Amino acid sequence: MLHHVNVGLAVKQCVHQIPAITMEANIQPITRTVLRVRLVVTPDFRWSDQVHGSVGEPWWLWVEDPINDHIYHSEHFLLQKKQVVTGEPQHIVFTIPIFEPLPSQYYIKVVSDRWLGAEAVCIINFQNLILPERHPPHTELLDLQPLPITALANREYESLYKFTHFNPIQTQIFHTLYHSDTNVLLGAPTGSGKTIAAEMAMFRVFNKYPGAKVGLFNFRPSVRPVPLEVHIHGFPGQHYCPRMASMNKPTFQAIRSHSPAKPVLIFIEAIIATVRDSNLKLTLAFGIGMHHAGLHERDRRTVEELFVNCKIQVLIATSTLAWGVNFPAHLVVVKGTEYFDGKTKRYVDYPITDVLQMMGRAGRPQFDDQGKAVILVHDIKKDFYKKFLYEPFPVESSLLSVLSDHLNAEIAAGTISSKQDAMDYITWTYFFRRLVMNPSYYSLEDVSHESINKFLSGLVQKSLRELECSYCIEIKEDDRTIEPLTYGRIGSYYYLRHQTIGTFKERLKAEMPVQELLTILTEAEEYAELPVRHNEDQLNSQLAQLLPLQVNPHSYDSAHTKTHLLLQAHFSHAALPCTDYTTDTKTVLDNTIRICQAMLDVAANEGWLVTAISICNLVQMIIQGRWLHDSSLLTLPHVEQQDLYLFRKWANRKGRSNTGGFNLPIEGLPELIAACDGKESVFAAIVGQQLQSSQIAQAWSFLSHLPVLQVHMSVKGWWERSQGQTERPLPAAGANPKEASGWLDVHADQEYVLQVSLRRMNLGQQRRKQDSKAQAPRFPKNKDEGWFLVLGEVDRKELLAVKRVGYVRHHSAVSVAFYTPERTGK
Repeated sequence: MLHHVNVGLAVKQCVHQIPAITMEANIQPITRTVLRVRLVVTPDFRWSDQVHGSVGEPWWLWVEDPINDHIYHSEHFLLQKKQVVTGEPQHIVFTIPIFEPLPSQYYIKVVSDRWLGAEAVCIINFQNLILPERHPPHTELLDLQPLPITALANREYESLYKFTHFNPIQTQIFHTLYHSDTNVLLGAPTGSGKTIAAEMAMFRVFNKYPGAKVGLFNFRPSVRPVPLEVHIHGFPGQHYCPRMASMNKPTFQAIRSHSPAKPVLIFIEAIIATVRDSNLKLTLAFGIGMHHAGLHERDRRTVEELFVNCKIQVLIATSTLAWGVNFPAHLVVVKGTEYFDGKTKRYVDYPITDVLQMMGRAGRPQFDDQGKAVILVHDIKKDFYKKFLYEPFPVESSLLSVLSDHLNAEIAAGTISSKQDAMDYITWTYFFRRLVMNPSYYSLEDVSHESINKFLSGLVQKSLRELECSYCIEIKEDDRTIEPLTYGRIGSYYYLRHQTIGTFKERLKAEMPVQELLTILTEAEEYAELPVRHNEDQLNSQLAQLLPLQVNPHSYDSAHTKTHLLLQAHFSHAALPCTDYTTDTKTVLDNTIRICQAMLDVAANEGWLVTAISICNLVQMIIQGRWLHDSSLLTLPHVEQQDLYLFRKWANRKGRSNTGGFNLPIEGLPELIAACDGKESVFAAIVGQQLQSSQIAQAWSFLSHLPVLQVHMSVKGWWERSQGQTERPLPAAGANPKEASGWLDVHADQEYVLQVSLRRMNLGQQRRKQDSKAQAPRFPKNKDEGWFLVLGEVDRKELLAVKRVGYVRHHSAVSVAFYTPERTGK
């Protein structure tokens, strides 16, 4: 075309650098007037830093109705450089209105912000769209006289309530709940007294079990006991942070206008990462409290009590407070309806139910005649919230995303043993009920019997194929019968995703060190949901510089990389960059133990001795919060690396007459226990230069409660010239393997039983029930004391058996069966 080879090649490269995308849209009708669109945008061009920069390419998206010439939705998004280089698609989810009669189609247009002609169009066709059934009408609220609580006719029930009369909703449903045996489904807005309605039904249950009839009450939002006045304000601005800043002054004006002297709740996306507990002390003096997951438990309780008792007027909280705690206020301000989604690397909208829950905190029963809610939103979404905020949104099923794991659990339990069983199982789920009611939401084309059967059959086939690829099940030759495999049972027992089990099966090898096991652990699918907030990739990069193990520098925005860094920081006692990371660390640690236990079972199933022992070491590292090669003295509370010199200094000290004659270096906890000889004064003398008296007491309590076990082992079985089964003791630990006395003779190819006797030596410290908990000051949750019993063949590095032993209060006997090798030898 250009008749020039060199120029043609250059032009071809330039053409491939012009931004281009492909789009695929999936539509889901939520109601007859609301449509959810899931758009997958895939980059289809080559990235060049000289042409495109080093960040990303911005695009504009809008949805238009070509017949009515109207735009129903528009937004700006950024295709990151990493997404273009790797070909990773961008997922965009938004909702748009639809009207009856249905239009023939909508257009989704995406246009580059910088490049002329770089655009794409995707057509939404409504030809095969099936709208869900119409909602049943709301229950009309009758004009009834408020019912006094004496209608309960039970003084004990009446004494539970501080008010004298039930509200209108409770009055209307009282007879059905308290005097009849009908089953009731009650739908009402937040703050309507649904909890008390449930208590009425409980009172009935105390007297007589309910029958089989059905009662349905579904009240409209306007029937709240405390009427709610809602104000929705839109704010312009493409970028999130400047838009949030522009909402600050209107928030203050809303407080002055609507609630100058009454309690105010302000919901924001996240408390700024730099906020420390010391700032809380400053703001409380001005009547303003902060409530978020990173607060210390004591500070959180203090803030809650102050707000409930009206000692402070304003409480700034994250959205989770709307669901977790019932703190009604006169005014609620929702400052922004978006949050940063680490997976899609963009700000996405809160679910409508979350916004309604936040609004529902406005209006205090028995205190306010009216509640007020101010919703501050992006201006392009103002009409959306005006229209849809009070639409009755149905509850749809989320089973499809986890169907494979549900089937795996049922297959492992023996409930499902064939493909037909799996089909039958699905028909008993809530998903099947909604599939018929709203087929297009689940991509079902029509509701005929044949189509439903074909659809369900495809779902079952797809899920079983996924489980088979993850080594969880085996489909027999008849292509119908399903048999659970060991790995599927492991996943079901520990409640793990099938992808995690598949990763363990493929990645775990013999003789793996702890460092590699840590990487495999953090790649578990369970950590994919760990939030990576806005700009946390930069915090992860800074944190990685302080830690010993390297991670992929191009994956600081990955949830799995963040998990790896948090665990390293946990072992290194490194300072975390913000309080959010402290909360995230607790979330990570909550899952680690069961995931490690599954890893151990996989290694045991393969017979890998070294890997199994390394996994046991990894569990100990997680619970005690230190690296394996660190001194065991670092498990003591308040003792850090810089304090270890105290123990070396004590070992070189002369005239230690109060150490019970112990004169060896203190390298770890056993030597420290021997040096102290049960005397707290000796321990205080060792660490008194660095620790305060309260810290010394905590560290001594830890040291004195450490378990000290005496272990005796013997082997039970058949020997030549013996009349029956006999039990012979094993040589003591430390016996010389070169001498015959260091070995126990057994017969080849025969079953024996290893008998292990565990006896606790420090019984004096174990007086209370909570003493069964492990001494783990750096683990966020109480952990029961436990032991791993591992039996292996050292020369071949083969694991023969592994057994978990629980808390040993006085004495415990454990038996482990094993087969000796077929060939003679040692």
